[in-house]
Amino acid sequence: MSTPNTASSKPVQSFRRGNVKCAIWAHATKDGKTFHNVTFVHSYTDEAGKWHDGDSYNTNDLPLVQRLALMAHDWIYEERARLAKAGRATETDEGGYDPKAL
Repeated sequence: MSTPNTASSKPVQSFRRGNVKCAIWAHATKDGKTFHNVTFVHSYTDEAGKWHDGDSYNTNDLPLVQRLALMAHDWIYEERARLAKAGRATETDEGGYDPKAL
């Protein structure tokens, strides 16, 4: 687990589909609660064949981003349940979002 208000140095989970990858990061608040953020990267090669990561996506990448976002969402909610069962507090979404509505 990370120190308060800082991200861990490695993601707690990651998923890849094609050239798109998402990483889930755990953060701890000052009061000891855990919350998560998700980042996405698109891997590509330049003319010389060198690999790079970018943060823009072409039309064909969008279904992959969508799928990875859903996978990250599901993993975070499963992790929250696991942490709650272990007696560890987690942050909840504001705004009344219902994950079962998907």
